[in-house]
Amino acid sequence: MFKLFSSNHLSRYLKHFVTGCYYRGLIPQLNYSMAAEINKRKFKALNQGLTKNQIVISEGILLNIHPDDYFTFRYFTDLDAEMVQEMQSFIKLTQGKNCFLDIGSAQGIFSLVFTSRPNTVAFAIEPYYQAYEKICYHQQINPDSNIRPFQLAMGASDGKLNMGYEAGHLVAVPTSNLSIEEATILDMVTVDSFVFEQNIVPDVIKIDIEGFELEALKGAVGLLNQYSPIIFLEVHPSHLLKNNQNAVYLINFINQLNYTVYDLRLKPIKKPNSYFKNRVRRIICLKD
Repeated sequence: MFKLFSSNHLSRYLKHFVTGCYYRGLIPQLNYSMAAEINKRKFKALNQGLTKNQIVISEGILLNIHPDDYFTFRYFTDLDAEMVQEMQSFIKLTQGKNCFLDIGSAQGIFSLVFTSRPNTVAFAIEPYYQAYEKICYHQQINPDSNIRPFQLAMGASDGKLNMGYEAGHLVAVPTSNLSIEEATILDMVTVDSFVFEQNIVPDVIKIDIEGFELEALKGAVGLLNQYSPIIFLEVHPSHLLKNNQNAVYLINFINQLNYTVYDLRLKPIKKPNSYFKNRVRRIICLKD
């Protein structure tokens, strides 16, 4: 029985490893696998004795959470090495920052982490009502976290946005691709008009909006040119293509704003075409 279990476990591991090599390449997958094991041990040590109503994201950052979101949050602690790296880079680079604009906040993990420090505020923007309700819930059970949730979309102009449901997300799509049952129309604002209305100057922005990231950046040009906030950006090449855009065009747009684009280890991305390869990637944008 022990040998059978070990064989099955090894088979699943090898299948996962081979898939990872195809996705990342051999050396990156080896690094990914080693990081995953290290993260798993760290998570067990930091979360020993806790229930699924709480989770330690990193040393010193304990969050109260809805138990349904426990495994979703764990992707940023140990289940996905790239997402763990994203969170650790976020924690490191936002030290000393005070105002966070979280565009596509989902259940609010980045807003919660950012506001775990005193004298901070996060504006959590989320169009999907179920995720928006979770943000509100998490804000209530973490009373020291200064989070201000908004259920709306952000894009290149103020107005309305047609959206459809896809894999647990609301995704911006042309009206012609939606049936009446699938369609939902939400208020949309630009980043520039939002920060003006709220009278804020975010020094950190995170954008994760399933292929609509370029449109949100177009609506933030004033803020980006004048104040140069750090940008954490999740790039969805396949969704960009649906909007007749691509990752290279997105990176060129960011470069034209005098930002340098880095990977999660702060290495400059010099060949975006080969870096993305139609894969979802997380990047950091900084001005020198």
